[in-house]
Amino acid sequence: MAHPKTAARFDNVETKAAQAKLPGEVVLVMQGGGALGAFQAGVYEAMHEAGIEPDWVVGTSIGAINGALIAGNAPENRVARLKEFWKLVGSCSGSLSAAH
Repeated sequence: MAHPKTAARFDNVETKAAQAKLPGEVVLVMQGGGALGAFQAGVYEAMHEAGIEPDWVVGTSIGAINGALIAGNAPENRVARLKEFWKLVGSCSGSLSAAH
């Protein structure tokens, strides 16, 4: 459940009215640490499914990569792009470890 003080940009009229009652903006801050990146993608997916889109995206290391995928795509394409990226990362990790 969203915190009562969160706000998000919504495209439909019904949620715009609800948004007007909430102060502030939604800021998605993502830290570094490879495995946390997959978790961050899941958090964004849950936010998206709840109709919450960030006003600001901030990240470092893997968080910056996730942030670029989120900010660089239209809202309706973001989850798909994150899933594609993490599927690629997962498929490459086995190949990289076998090379050692």
